[in-house]
Amino acid sequence: MIYALLLACTTQNEDARILDREAYLGSLRADAQSIDACNGIQDPDLQGECVLFLASRSTLGFDACDTAYDRTWREACYFEVVDRRGLSGDSAKRMCLQTGEFQARCMYHILQREEQSLMTRFPAGQEEELMRHISEQIQNLSGAELQNDPLSHSLVARIIARRFRKRWQRESSHTFSATDCGSAPPTICQQAYRFAIKLEKRLPKPCRTAPRREELLSQQFPVWQDSFSDSAMGVWRELCFNQRSP
Repeated sequence: MIYALLLACTTQNEDARILDREAYLGSLRADAQSIDACNGIQDPDLQGECVLFLASRSTLGFDACDTAYDRTWREACYFEVVDRRGLSGDSAKRMCLQTGEFQARCMYHILQREEQSLMTRFPAGQEEELMRHISEQIQNLSGAELQNDPLSHSLVARIIARRFRKRWQRESSHTFSATDCGSAPPTICQQAYRFAIKLEKRLPKPCRTAPRREELLSQQFPVWQDSFSDSAMGVWRELCFNQRSP
């Protein structure tokens, strides 16, 4: 009797899994615009993945996200919609508050999309003001005061790097130094030089932990002034070591 009950339960579970898979595959059709297919799925993870897929690739958007059974999938869905649609501005930032563990990444991507306007609004020499502005943006939305939040540092570093590269592309003899970083602290300045290299989307061959300037110049990489040597060498040690690590 017990065996018969267990067998019946197993069969029902397998039937449910088959129906779930069929519903999920139906939602993957290019013309799928209805959330009904996802809502017929019993498994919360599969249903959440289904909702996220439809919400990010159709006109359903945030309304579809609200139907996810599981909170984490719901939060991931909000993040995916904001990100795929390239949303920015205050309404998008408020939506980031609903993305749970993805909140910091959501905010970072929005501010990245506003990078050009921030670069114009805060010219060279106003890096401290830019850091405060970014921190205040996050604090105003989250209601929590942040100490040394990484977002205000990394985004400022990216802006410094892009500003430097614009000048370097106009003047190939221009070398990176603390002057390019304005009022930003040394740690952010070093991070900016790292971004300036990574924006090349390649590394020199060979990648030496103490590269010779002649090698870098011959391969058209940005080099540095003598006063920035220690920080520059720290960046190259990290980049070349990571390239060699498995």
